[in-house]
Amino acid sequence: MRERSEDIPLLLAHFTNHSYELSQPCLTILKSYEWPGNIRELINVAHYITTIDESKIVSLENLPKYILNSEPSDITMSDSTTSLNQNEIAHLDAKLKLDWVYDILMVLRI
Repeated sequence: MRERSEDIPLLLAHFTNHSYELSQPCLTILKSYEWPGNIRELINVAHYITTIDESKIVSLENLPKYILNSEPSDITMSDSTTSLNQNEIAHLDAKLKLDWVYDILMVLRI
């Protein structure tokens, strides 16, 4: 996955039955993520999105927390138009903290 980051949008579209569109910030984060679990991890992210996301456009707050909480050295923001400011990071952090109960409940429903 690290060497084929351009395939990530196509693979996610396939694994989500072409039901979701990735926002640009989301796409940048996913393309620059290290993917230590390779394709299995990407499949899990697709399942997470289809379980958690109620909208059709995947934004940063709809990604698994471990991807957003990756160390800065793990994620390289290659697109200068997609850098996050401190207010956006604080907002996402607060949203993620509030959503953890919802996430757990949604997973248990499966």
